[in-house]
Amino acid sequence: MPVDPTNPPNYITDPNAAIPVYVVSGSVVTVATLPSLAAGARSFVSDSTVAGTGNFGAAVVGLGTFTVPVWCDGSAWRIG
Repeated sequence: MPVDPTNPPNYITDPNAAIPVYVVSGSVVTVATLPSLAAGARSFVSDSTVAGTGNFGAAVVGLGTFTVPVWCDGSAWRIG
């Protein structure tokens, strides 16, 4: 997938997606170091306070011990 020049350099876009989808490339990050909110962005965090199971869609909170996938809805980073 090509790097999208209109987004931060760590985003890659899928030109075949029906809606823009941004994947934050690189390693697992902490909640505090997630990039600015951008709807469709995805990443993984290593310090969620809750496990991913049973918490899909919940806003992610840092300083915990769970590694979970996260996505951005434009207003918050959410587990899932």
